Amino acid sequence: MPGDRVLIRRDGDKLVLEPVKTPSTLKELLMAWCEEPQLPSEDDFPDIQDVAARPEDIL
Repeated sequence: MPGDRVLIRRDGDKLVLEPVKTPSTLKELLMAWCEEPQLPSEDDFPDIQDVAARPEDIL
């Protein structure tokens, strides 16, 4: 099989392995990302408070 990634799915009693084509150009990569399902809300990054840095005496 070409590549090193496969899509595994079940078809009745059969287990089907399909090679995953690796994007070779930026356009193909962006199109592949558009086809990915959106992450659920629990995977969102939390809000981070932007706190000002404190001055430090380094000398």
